[in-house]
Order: sequence, then structure tokens, then C-alpha cells
Amino acid sequence: MRRLASSALASAIALISGSSSLKAEEVLQYVVNVTGNGYSERTLELFKQTSNSSGSSFTLTKISTTPLSGTTPESTYFNPSENKIYIIDETDNKLHSYDITNDSWTRDITLNTESLDVDPAYATVNIQSSSVVTNTSNISTNTSNISSNDTDISTNASNISSNDTDIATNASNISSNDTDISTNASDISTNASNITTNKNNINTLGEGVANATALTAALTALPQVSIDSKLSCGIGTGTYSSSYALGVEGNFNTHCGIFDNGGMSIPFQNPVKEKTGCC
Repeated sequence: MRRLASSALASAIALISGSSSLKAEEVLQYVVNVTGNGYSERTLELFKQTSNSSGSSFTLTKISTTPLSGTTPESTYFNPSENKIYIIDETDNKLHSYDITNDSWTRDITLNTESLDVDPAYATVNIQSSSVVTNTSNISTNTSNISSNDTDISTNASNISSNDTDIATNASNISSNDTDISTNASDISTNASNITTNKNNINTLGEGVANATALTAALTALPQVSIDSKLSCGIGTGTYSSSYALGVEGNFNTHCGIFDNGGMSIPFQNPVKEKTGCC
């Protein structure tokens, strides 16, 4: 009967590692055994189970012991969040805990129960490690993130391709704009030259008009002479804008009654606008 109970007790602690592949010296689970053999009092032995690299053999290595007052095998359970193994001492209704991380025992922890049994025999129920639940959730989240990242990578690749096309188009447009700017600069230079030429032409035309007007004014200023006079002459001047003209007239009356009249005007540069005449 004790062998059966001890066997049930030894298998009560859940596997520590959730890996399906075994590594050398990896702790697969913790195992307990209660015995009085070789000890001065009834004692609980705590072992760790490891395997060789091929997984063909397993080893139970005793890591700690603690005295027990009960006469029946105690229930055990593992708390993954604390990394502790708890032993239920049913005789004294106490808990003993073993801290795997610090390799230390905490004994005689009060166990409050609502059981109506005057002599309860507790059996533990294995609960999935919170780390396994968390890892499962993380795996699901990571899978979702990987899918999202794949989509983002695809989108980014498409955006990069579009940007490359836009950059090429912009480069072509910039080249075209450079050509247009160069052409416009040439046209502006040509227009500036044409404006200068037109200005010179306008100035030349203005001078011609001024000279013609001055010549006309000079001729108009020549005095009227009597046809009865045998010989007469006259001088007239005229100005317009910056042009000045001098007009000269000569009259000769022959004995035959023939009347000869001649005149001319010469333009000069003069800023005074006036018209005079004398004889």
C-alpha cells in the first residue's frame, strides 16, 4: 500500500519544462519520496529528474530533505510563478515550501481548510504553468505581429517602388525645367538686346523728326522779300527738341523781269526750342 501511495506522490509534481526535445542535465521535473529508511525520523526526500543528451536514460538527483510528522504520503504541488514546491503535511494541517531558486525551506505554514472531513487526504490537481499560458498567448501575438509585419513590409516595398518612380519623374521634370530656364534666359537676353536696339531706333527716329521739324521751322522763318528789289537775301533759324537749323535765302531780279529765288537750311544740335527770322 505504501509503495502505491509513494508512487502516486512521486508523480504529483508537474513537469517543469514544456519542451518536447530533451537537453543534457535539463531538469524535467521534481519528484518527492517519504521514507524513514536511513533517517532518524520520517523524512521527505526531494529529487530533480534529468536526462542524458540522447534521452535514453534518466537520473534522480536528491537536492534536499525535510522532516515530516505525518504517517501518510503528503500531497505536493508546484507554483511556477514563485518557482516553489509546496508539501501538504496532512497530520498537522501544515504546509512546507521549498524555494528552488534559493534552495531553502519554509516550514509550518498555516493551512486553512473548509473540508468537513475530520481526516482529509488531499490530492493535488495539476494546473498548467502560467508561463506556458503566457507563452501560448505570446506565440499567438507574435504570429499576428509577424503577419502584420509581412503586410507592412509588402506595403513599404510598394511605397518604395512608387517613390522610386516619383523620384525618376521629378528628376526628369527638373531636367526639363533646367532646359526651360536656360531657354528663358536666352530669350530674356535676346529681348534685352531687342529692347536696346528698339530704344536706339526710337532715339534715331526722334532725332530725324527733330531735325526735319527744325529744318521746316528754319525755312518758314525766312523773310518775305519785295519782288521789286533787284537783289535781296534773308536768314532764318528754327529749333525743335535738341535740333537747330539755319536757313539762307537769296533773291535776284534780272532786268528782264525774271525773278530768281533760292534757299537752303542746315540742321545742328541745339537744346533751345525757338524760331527766329531776320533780313
